[in-house]
This record gives sequence, structure tokens and C-alpha cells, in this order.
Amino acid sequence: ILLLVSGSLMIVVTLARNIQVQVYFKRKSLQHGTEQGNYTCGLWLLNASSALFNIVAYSAWMALGFLNGNSDNAQVVELHDTAALIFVVGSSLYSALQIVLLFRQEQYYFLYKALIAIVGLASLISLGIYAA
Repeated sequence: ILLLVSGSLMIVVTLARNIQVQVYFKRKSLQHGTEQGNYTCGLWLLNASSALFNIVAYSAWMALGFLNGNSDNAQVVELHDTAALIFVVGSSLYSALQIVLLFRQEQYYFLYKALIAIVGLASLISLGIYAA
């Protein structure tokens, strides 16, 4: 049950972060007097794809709650391992894309950005270790 609750809450947080990034860049655009301004199609795509990666990752996380990795059924074990891999890859991609979006935002101090980047890079490194 905890996997379902935590996964659901992370999906809500992901959607909230997605909206926060959209609002930030739209406000910056209005400050510069342009309709589109800093929130380009590329940034929109980064924001939307990062949210999608994290939603898929945490959906796989919730599926892990139903799949027993120690099962005698080989298909269940394979689904469990696949869901775990989807979670690790998806959440790592989310971290990497959010680092890019974070460095495009001017409201945060550089030290804060650097700390978040270190956490995101640690996630990517753990992905490499997990994949090896």
C-alpha cells in the first residue's frame, strides 16, 4: 500500500512541478513584453517529456507493489525486473531534464542549483551502476 500512496503522491508532485515551470516561464515572457518569450517550444518539450518520464516511472513503481520479485513464476519476476528498470531509467531521465530546466530559471541561487544538480547526477550514476 505504501508504494501506491508514495507513487500517487509523486505523480501529483510531478504535475505540480510541471505547472510551476510553465507558470515561471510564462511570467518571464510577460515581463519581457512578449507572448512566448523565454518559454520556447524546446523548453515546453523538455518540461512535458520530463513529466511524462516521471509519471511512467512512478507508475512502474506502483506496479512493483503488486509484483513479487521472489515469485516462482518466471513471468512475474521478469515483469518485476522490467518495472524496476523503468522506474530507475524514468526517474533518472526526469532528474536530468529537470536539471536543465532548473538552470534556465533565474529565481534560484547558484548554490541551490548546484546541490540539485549533484543529486540528479548521483541518480544518473546510480542508473549506470544498476545497468552494469
